[in-house]
Amino acid sequence: DRDPSAQRHFDDFAAAAPCATRLVGASFADALGDLLVAGLRADIVYADLGLSSMQVDTWERGFSYSYDAPLDMRMDQTQPWSAADVVNGYPADQLARVLQQYGDERFARRIAAAIVAARPIESTATLAEVVVSAIPAPARRTGGHPAKRTFQAIRIEVNGELDALPAAPDAAIEHTVPGGRSAVLSYHSGEDRIVKDRMRSAATGDCLC
Repeated sequence: DRDPSAQRHFDDFAAAAPCATRLVGASFADALGDLLVAGLRADIVYADLGLSSMQVDTWERGFSYSYDAPLDMRMDQTQPWSAADVVNGYPADQLARVLQQYGDERFARRIAAAIVAARPIESTATLAEVVVSAIPAPARRTGGHPAKRTFQAIRIEVNGELDALPAAPDAAIEHTVPGGRSAVLSYHSGEDRIVKDRMRSAATGDCLC
């Protein structure tokens, strides 16, 4: 897990686990790579991508539009880059690209322009309000909270979630012994495309290098 706060939850799990356990503080790709270098192989590799309920429920970390909190969204809070840097620092065209690419947001340009006009934005509640105001009223009534795609996109950008992702399925497959199983849970179209492409490549032998 990339999040250092996962350690205390892991400690509770490890105390009751009927087998030896180990927490690696890294992304899936980096952690699996480290285990391969150590000569460890697995019968089962299971990767659950994206955000955890632990992170969402810690309201002060700013992952959710349901709470008023500072613009943070860092999975690893030792990194200096946060959501505030994206929201208040990106030019409108770059911000729109992030919202469209990582959030599938069809009103990306309108939202980006509204964010730039409202700067400085310091809290999740203010950001959510700006996003809602930028979306046409009919579109606000369907598909859940109007800000959910914007928050998702900014979180993915802050944490570089898709940058290292292609290496994770490759490492999972390499890490799994013959006859074993590798599984990846993805929740976003960008994640889904990358995982399926890598799995398909491994199954057919086609190179995606």
